Amino acid sequence: MSEQDKAHTPEHAQAGAHSGLRLQFVHQDYQSRAVQAVVQAFDGQPMASAAFELQQTPGSVDYAPDGSISNRLLIAEAHMLQNVQKVQAAHGIAPVAELAADRAEDGAADKRFCPHFTLEMETGTGKTYTFIKTMYELNKVYGFKKFVIVVPSVAIREGTMKNLAVTRSHFAQDYGRVPCVQILYDSSRLNDLR
Repeated sequence: MSEQDKAHTPEHAQAGAHSGLRLQFVHQDYQSRAVQAVVQAFDGQPMASAAFELQQTPGSVDYAPDGSISNRLLIAEAHMLQNVQKVQAAHGIAPVAELAADRAEDGAADKRFCPHFTLEMETGTGKTYTFIKTMYELNKVYGFKKFVIVVPSVAIREGTMKNLAVTRSHFAQDYGRVPCVQILYDSSRLNDLR
């Protein structure tokens, strides 16, 4: 990546000349393509209810036996596999035979599964910005409301939390001020995550 390209990634955003420390973010085509690849993996997933519902009905969330709440995934695993294979073929990636996922072992008739996806990008290309934008886009297109970000170190965790705060107003402009509440995992405060 050239120095000129790096200057236009969110991690290297330029402060506005008249706005003090206000960062200016530039939309990058390769980041938008990465976001759309993830969105396309869920093609066929119906839009969830616009309102957050705290009732156990076919809505935007699912309730686990421990009381935690997750996005309600209604698309069949076979359909999602086909979507992923289409995305892989479009990007010259060898197709997978099956999705990496957690699958319900409780004998549930609906065969619930939780797919695992990996976002792989070069250092300095805006991975953090891209996955934050992906969350907003999945909310816009499918109504997903809950996302868990797992990082390998305290330093990356702190950087991610800072990026969530710094990009909040940028994404608020792009996505109609959809609320984004970031919660840092604390094993002594598990109810915060439900």
